[in-house]
Amino acid sequence: MRVFVALPLPPVLEDALCGVQERVLDAAPVGRAVPLDRMHVTLAFCSDAPPRAVEDWNDFLQDIPFAGVPLRCIGLDSFTDPERGLVFMGLDPDPALVNLQRKVARSAEMAGLHLPRRRFRPHVTLIRGNRQPSGALRDRLAAVIAHKWPVPDVVAQEMGLFASTLHRDGARHDLLASYPANLP
Repeated sequence: MRVFVALPLPPVLEDALCGVQERVLDAAPVGRAVPLDRMHVTLAFCSDAPPRAVEDWNDFLQDIPFAGVPLRCIGLDSFTDPERGLVFMGLDPDPALVNLQRKVARSAEMAGLHLPRRRFRPHVTLIRGNRQPSGALRDRLAAVIAHKWPVPDVVAQEMGLFASTLHRDGARHDLLASYPANLP
């Protein structure tokens, strides 16, 4: 099964990012808006997890001590490859956030899961495109990305273990377990 651990967004950040998402698509319609229920900060993702390993991962995740972690938006950016683009709000790699991500990844390995080896780049995906923009659309997107968006700093107070099921209209995420911050 496809599973991941993520930080759900506090409501004030959800509201702000939905506003940014709408303004980006008005200025540069480069793809589809990520639905609010699919916005989060991914800490670890496993594309092929045996159910028993997911149960073990849940047990390890329950034991991770963490205080709330700051989520400070640092600006829009884009991941692109030859066939599609993705617009996201980058997050400050605060030491508390990076440390929590490392603990989550270690807990997955302890449960016997194999995670892709990637540098952690904290972000919230806002828009998924089917292809890279070109010409005037690319230029409008670059201008929108360069804009300084006023987004509040928040503190994430929980993380969750989610199942991800692929559908024709995108992935559906179902919460399997929630882990509230447990340190002062």
